[in-house]
Amino acid sequence: FQKFRQGDESSTRKYGGAGIGLTLVKALTEIMEGRVYFESEPGAGTTFFVELPCLPEDITNKSVGQKYEALMTTEIMVVEDEETNYYLIESIFRKYKTQLIHFTDGETALKYIEEGGRPDIILMDIRLPGIDGLEATRRIKKLNPSIPIIAQTAYAMSGDRERALSAGCDDYLSKPFKRHQLLDLIIQYLH
Repeated sequence: FQKFRQGDESSTRKYGGAGIGLTLVKALTEIMEGRVYFESEPGAGTTFFVELPCLPEDITNKSVGQKYEALMTTEIMVVEDEETNYYLIESIFRKYKTQLIHFTDGETALKYIEEGGRPDIILMDIRLPGIDGLEATRRIKKLNPSIPIIAQTAYAMSGDRERALSAGCDDYLSKPFKRHQLLDLIIQYLH
């Protein structure tokens, strides 16, 4: 499932669309700790399967719900330039009705803080257009050092974690991450 790529890229292809459907399904399924697979027979077609784990109702409603209850009154600033990545993050928090503030670049995120914005926590993509996530973090921490900032990147390279922490990030999360990894990390900084 290649991101934003269709098998037939010609201008005369028979079917339209952006070609991101399976990429979104795969990413959402992985966040929910499931899997996507397919069976294909040339000339006959392809069947796609999505498997998702289920928790018994009493576990889902009580222990998991109470654990993440604080998310209902939380404001999270998400600085993410990739629309697909933001959509995945938003889908994780939708259930908790968490207030998300989305910026696609470091400049506008910084301006929000300069104008008095005070999110409870910031999810900061490292690779952003203009001011990158590390520089935005340095500047935000000068303005308000008490806001926890979690760095995130899809292109984790050796040394990224150390660079993020030395720029002032409180923690680091490499994409793709599991739903519970993100939620547990957020909860850790809300207490």
